[in-house]
Amino acid sequence: MALRPGPPAPVDVDQGSFTISVGGARTGRETFVIRRTGGGADAGYLASGTALYADRRLAPALTTDAGGVPTTFSMEVRSGTQRTARVSAQVVRGLFSVRVQTATGESMRELLLRPRTVLLDDDLFAVYYFVGLDRRTGACSVVDPRRGTQVAGAVTDVGPDSVTIGGRVAAAEHLRLVLPGPDHRDLWIDGAGRVLRVDLPDRQLIALRDDLPR
Repeated sequence: MALRPGPPAPVDVDQGSFTISVGGARTGRETFVIRRTGGGADAGYLASGTALYADRRLAPALTTDAGGVPTTFSMEVRSGTQRTARVSAQVVRGLFSVRVQTATGESMRELLLRPRTVLLDDDLFAVYYFVGLDRRTGACSVVDPRRGTQVAGAVTDVGPDSVTIGGRVAAAEHLRLVLPGPDHRDLWIDGAGRVLRVDLPDRQLIALRDDLPR
């Protein structure tokens, strides 16, 4: 009897690190890897890493379907050796069921997963890969599991641009995620969709790659 082939091995689509600064002062660093997993109807992505700030350490893991819509998410937040928060989420009956545990208690929320939903967190920047996935523009839904919020957004293509990393200039496409009110997020991606830089103007925050992707 012929053996059925197993699922394709995961393929790294991006890996590296961001230096995070606010108002020009360095505040943190995020290291990450994003892998394409499965194949056919089971295709998807796995993004994991570590974000280090002066007062906390975040360890996130996100899985998505082939379109970048989240399917599971987990994250531990630690201050020193003390765990200050744990977030876990998964799809249950078409809803994104989120559970947040902190020292003060536990909360649960259910968020609606629309056809184009992206997951973002104030302290994570590798996940912007899914905002720029396939350079899609138009309406989207943005979920923030840690806050338990969901808002409508829209991605626009600002146009060709460049980003300087380590003294080297790289061609990039400038995308903008517009959120309710005056809030918007700018990101620059290379030809393979890998994020080179993320700006949060309202926070004077910049997340910049430490090295150009290879």
